[in-house]
Amino acid sequence: MELEQIEGLMQKSDQELLLQWYDEELKETVGGSAEDLVGVMGDLRQSFLNWSQQVGLSDLLCKRWGYREKKKILVPAHLALSLCEYLVGIQGYHVPATTAVIIVLWAGDELCDGT
Repeated sequence: MELEQIEGLMQKSDQELLLQWYDEELKETVGGSAEDLVGVMGDLRQSFLNWSQQVGLSDLLCKRWGYREKKKILVPAHLALSLCEYLVGIQGYHVPATTAVIIVLWAGDELCDGT
């Protein structure tokens, strides 16, 4: 993963990022994209948060990786790149760049509340 790719993702809207995450996760999980599957995607923000809870992302992000501390010292693009590199090493995280950018732009604080 390169910083330029992270910076490009950070320019996308929340909805664009969530759609990209959803599509990439579906491709890795079931072998098809959102366009290939029939059905309504629903609230993607809530889907992301539900998925995060299901895979234990809050514990990994907040307790083990130290998201809040790193957020204080790294600019957003470097925080996302560092998080992406961390997620690459964890089995089960198929779309680390998109996931990392979503976390840095809006989900990180919500995921770390109460931890």
